[in-house]
Amino acid sequence: MKVSLDWLSDFVAIPKDSNNLAKELTLKTCEVEDVICEKDQFDGILVGEVLEKNKHPNADRLSVATVNYGEGKETVVCGAPNLKEGQLVVFATSGTVLPNGLELKEIDIRGVTSKGMICAEDEVGLSENHDEIIVLDPDKATVGMAFAEYLEKDDVVFEIDNKSITHRPDLFSHIGIAREIAAITDTEFNEPDYNNVTSKGDDALKIVIENPDECSRYMGLVLSNVQNTKSPGFIQKRLSACGMRPINSIVDIANYVMLETGQPLHTFDYDTVADGKKGKEVHVRYAKKGETLETIDGETRELKERDLVIADTQKPIALAGVMGGANTEVSEDTHKIILESAHFNGPTVRRTSWRLGLRSESVTRFEKGLPRVLPEKGLKRAVELLMEYAGATIESEVADEYPNHYKETTISLDQTYPSQLLGISLSDEMVKNSLSKLGFGTEKEGENSVVTVPWFREGMTLAEEVVEEVGRMYGPDKIQPVVFDIESKPTTKDPLLAISSEIKPLLAGLGLDELSTYSFYGDKEIQNCHLNVKDHLKIANPFSKDCQYMRISLLPNLLSKLSLNLPYFETPRYFEIGHVYSFDYEVHYVAGLIFGAKKSIFFEAKGMLETVLSRLNVPYNTKKELRGPDSGMLEDNQTLMYEYDGEPVARLSVVKSDVVKRFKVKKGFVATFTVHLENLLDARDEKSEYVALPKYPDAKLDLAFVIKQDVPVQEVINAIFEVSGAFLKNVSIFDIYRGKPLTEDEKSVAFHLTYRSNKRTLTDKEVEEVRKNTEKKLMVEFGARLRDF
Repeated sequence: MKVSLDWLSDFVAIPKDSNNLAKELTLKTCEVEDVICEKDQFDGILVGEVLEKNKHPNADRLSVATVNYGEGKETVVCGAPNLKEGQLVVFATSGTVLPNGLELKEIDIRGVTSKGMICAEDEVGLSENHDEIIVLDPDKATVGMAFAEYLEKDDVVFEIDNKSITHRPDLFSHIGIAREIAAITDTEFNEPDYNNVTSKGDDALKIVIENPDECSRYMGLVLSNVQNTKSPGFIQKRLSACGMRPINSIVDIANYVMLETGQPLHTFDYDTVADGKKGKEVHVRYAKKGETLETIDGETRELKERDLVIADTQKPIALAGVMGGANTEVSEDTHKIILESAHFNGPTVRRTSWRLGLRSESVTRFEKGLPRVLPEKGLKRAVELLMEYAGATIESEVADEYPNHYKETTISLDQTYPSQLLGISLSDEMVKNSLSKLGFGTEKEGENSVVTVPWFREGMTLAEEVVEEVGRMYGPDKIQPVVFDIESKPTTKDPLLAISSEIKPLLAGLGLDELSTYSFYGDKEIQNCHLNVKDHLKIANPFSKDCQYMRISLLPNLLSKLSLNLPYFETPRYFEIGHVYSFDYEVHYVAGLIFGAKKSIFFEAKGMLETVLSRLNVPYNTKKELRGPDSGMLEDNQTLMYEYDGEPVARLSVVKSDVVKRFKVKKGFVATFTVHLENLLDARDEKSEYVALPKYPDAKLDLAFVIKQDVPVQEVINAIFEVSGAFLKNVSIFDIYRGKPLTEDEKSVAFHLTYRSNKRTLTDKEVEEVRKNTEKKLMVEFGARLRDF
């Protein structure tokens, strides 16, 4: 936000040292990012006189001009169609950096050396017009005069960081900043005193607020005989200094009042507003289903039923607090207007603005929560200016619907509390004076003070907020740091954060990229993933229709990112660590998503998951079982649950092919794993036992068994361990075969078995005996046979 010191001087005496004032404001009120001296923007830009104009020898559309700029003469190549001898023009010397960022250098143009530039309006930042050069008024300009002097650009502008005042809606105005400067510099603040609006006409204006919670106050007034021409020079100058382009008297005065008081205004062309039963009617209501509104930017907006609109008796005519409608926009032919000054609910304005992607100065102010007294002050100031500078005549009484009146707030403050909270010694008088400068009233009541909050700080309710005001005025730089004389104890790291920090590098080392997605999604993800909407917590005020539900699984958003990135990466692999939400609790999960062209991607994901569990020293048993609120999106026959002590630690599965296709992934397979971090912490054995290197050699054996398709391989592995006893150290699968000569309901699984004794070398006879027992057990339990082909 930009504020003009010239404008501020209407309300408070401005110190000569603007840089020091900026430092004081930054220290005590708001962050001043930049101090802009307007004349500095026009360094090197002077008034010049065109002495000669000749045709360019090598270009039909260019001219060669000789310009006298007071300090000398230069030859300039110019293509402007309105260039003439004897004109006073805006001349920028070679080496000048123009306001649009262009640095001028001596240059050869078609064989003629050009030094400097004769400027158009866009080149010096006055407008976007580049059709012709600027021709100056000879009664105001003299050769060699600084262009800044001609424009009367003598203002200093502070650029304030909006983030530093987002909790202070009163500071989004020149009056608010002036009030702070008066308090900081201990000078008098000239509070504006606006005249009451007196009716002089018979036009009727009726205001109907259908949703009082969304509009605490709406004021309207009919004005006629408005001369909608150029606004006065001082208004244009101040608007330009604050980064606003002057348009016409009606629009400029509305913007001027907003920047001065902080109150956004809107004007409707009176003749385009539909009549009610007795004159014009303005309704504040929610949009109706199917309604649309073309806004003044030329876009037709589809309205939702939670959008707050201003409407006449037939149609919406504005988005409340956001933007006006084209159907009632004022134009050069407008001479009769309805002036609006209102108080809208900030979150509602912000929601509509966010949904439609519409940002404006009025949205910036309304969303912060403006005071309810402000509309009256804004209306009075606007009427003053419209009557004085646009010839306006009042044609109606002020229509003022005020369903939720402002009530003065008082806060009880223990007189010792400011000193206690700030850690410094403050007298009662100092506290009272500090608050008085800022507009707060104080009265003593026993051992406490009763602090009256001023109308422009509506929303303050806490004693701590009052103490903050005292601390600001005292000066944060004067509060000396004191070392606490307390026992220092190391902080305890959250176990979930600690385990997450261990898992991230493990998964990254396995080739997965970490993602961080929203904790919510919409109907599309629920439908695509076969989820039940009844399992989800619905957000009461979502900022987008795509973010209505709290997620019950990390997988839908990961699939969305897979769909988005697949055109750019051959085999994307992702993981995310985050919460999922149910009606009773939230759980911390890790989810991995691995994409590949072959079904074997399942085993690759299995290896990744088991590597992580092994590295973290997590024991587990596996079970072929599918459970969880997101189970509808996973293949039932390609799922493993990893458990410890009956509790699920992790799950490995494959996403159903129809789900994958719904995310516009036409080819390939997607395997996924999820890890329940709370259960993993319970299962993890943080103390690893030392195991000495084996003293005796391994005995290795490869066996391939033919079993039925529906027999889980894990159950076969469990049986092998059971029959082999302590000698068996490891079982791994190295081949699975389906096809001839096997029948359709059979498969061949080949195991690599490693045997070893910790006390001696195993004999061939012992290994053979274990092999026979293994073959016999698998034959009895699973109908298995040794593969013989």
